[in-house]
Amino acid sequence: MKKPLLVLKNLNNTVKEAAEANTVLENLVDMHNGVVGLLRSTIRHIVYMQYHIRHLYQQSPNSNPNPNPKTSNLVSSSSPRSL
Repeated sequence: MKKPLLVLKNLNNTVKEAAEANTVLENLVDMHNGVVGLLRSTIRHIVYMQYHIRHLYQQSPNSNPNPNPKTSNLVSSSSPRSL
């Protein structure tokens, strides 16, 4: 039979290792959330830029048969947030 002090020492070491593992997991979760946030903002930026590229393409003289420059420079009422 093991001595009670040895059992307590092993249990204490196990608790310390579990606490360290928990800290590592918390750090991994924080890093994961940071990466997810970065990806979301990047995707949002790409969608926003696609809206502007489409908008500029629609205004370009080659794609717009309207010869009146005043109407070709009008800003669309739709916003990139609605995409």
